[in-house]
This record gives sequence, structure tokens and C-alpha cells, in this order.
Amino acid sequence: MKTIMLAGLSLLSCAGFAQGFTDTFDSINPSWVQDRYDTQGFDSTFFDGDNRLEITVGAADGISQRPSPYNSSFYSFQGRQRSTGANGTGTPWRVSGDVYVTSDMMSGTTNYDTEIWVRDSAANENDAYYPTAWVGRYDVSNYGVGTNLSTVLGAFDADLGNPFVEVGLSSVLPLFTGNQWLNLAMEYDGSKVDYFANGVLYYSDMTASPLAQGSAQTVFLNSYNFDSGVDQTYYWDNVNAVPEPATMTALALGAAALLRRKKK
Repeated sequence: MKTIMLAGLSLLSCAGFAQGFTDTFDSINPSWVQDRYDTQGFDSTFFDGDNRLEITVGAADGISQRPSPYNSSFYSFQGRQRSTGANGTGTPWRVSGDVYVTSDMMSGTTNYDTEIWVRDSAANENDAYYPTAWVGRYDVSNYGVGTNLSTVLGAFDADLGNPFVEVGLSSVLPLFTGNQWLNLAMEYDGSKVDYFANGVLYYSDMTASPLAQGSAQTVFLNSYNFDSGVDQTYYWDNVNAVPEPATMTALALGAAALLRRKKK
């Protein structure tokens, strides 16, 4: 099967089907470029037994420190973006990444928020759809300011009056205590976007179809700068933007059938 898959994917590539990317951050691919406001650090570093992406959100880049016109909360989301290629991933697609959640992110008194975003292939930015998954610790009733902190998984649903959906992490993964990796994933099947944490479904945007424009075109890794006066560090790894696995298998098998016909 592996040989067939590789042959099929090779043919798909030649036919102009984009396959997105997989990034293990053994080094920083130059395709990662600044988004709204760059992080203080976006580096490959050895952590927890392997090379990982280390994102540093700097105290010097808080809203009270940034010059005009960057001194608005819009630029408090800081990070980088990477294109999935000229043709995107196609539809359906799956975007995922592993983020390290510390014990302080589960029970501490500090605000945290780190996110993975997707932009669809809409030509006009005003029509673009941005599915977003995140893990954070903050006051859900008073973001970044309140003191009633809770650790949540997030999903962005543009159809809702409040599009920021927050679900308690412990309610989804009761045995998750921190100082461990968390896989966040989004899957678009052509009509809805499903959100997963360690493979457990925690939200479904059932009305994504009228908004989403097919392919996953760009992936973003952003973290919120709470202007807390201290640097914050997040670790990510194994970021993937690919055709949804079942679809990729079907396409590869179809391409393999074409190869067999050519040999006859």
C-alpha cells in the first residue's frame, strides 16, 4: 500500500494537486513569514527530547510598548503564516499541530493563548473564512483582564453572535493535567468544520459551507500578547496541512489505477 500511495501522490503532484505541508521544525522553513506582528522569537530548539518550534511572545512587544499604528489589540496576535502552495490542499482538508501545555497553563494565575488558524482560498479578503483552534487560560467573560481564569479549547464559528466558542479543556480531556503535548486539529469535509483535541471532537461548525471557499490556503501560528510585562514561550511541533486522509487515500488509489492502465 505504501508503494501505491507514494506512486499515486507523485502522480497527483505532477497533475497539479497540491499536498500542503508537514513541518517538524528541525529547522525553520523560510516559507513562514510575518503575519500581523512578528513574535520576538520563532526558532527551532531542542525541547522535550526533539527539535520543536519555540515561539516567544515578548514583553517589549505588548500593546503599551508598540509604536503607532501597531498599538491596537489587532496586533496583539503575534506570529507567522505559511502558504500551503499555489493550489492549496483541496477539499476536504485537515490542519493540525501539537502544542505543549504546561501545568501553569492548566492551573496558574497567568493569561495564555496560543492558536492555529486557517485561511481558505477566497480571492477577496473580505470573503475569507478563518477556522481557528486554540488552547488558552484566561477569563472567558473578560478576556485578558479578568481574574476568573479557566483553561479552554477554542473554535471560531463566524455564524454566531459571539463567534469565539470556548469549551473547558478538562471537560473534553478529564485526565489531561498539563506538562504534556496536546494535538489540535480541524477537519473540513466540504460542509462543516470539526474541531478535535487529542482526537476527541469538541466542536462542530455545522454551517461552514456557505462561508468556506474550499481549499486551506494558509496556516497561521499566532499567540496573544497580554502585555503582562514578561516574555511567554510556547512550543509547537508536527504542524500539518493536508488533504483529509480518506480523500488522499482515495485519490492515490485512483492515481495508482491510472498508472496500472498506462502499463497495459
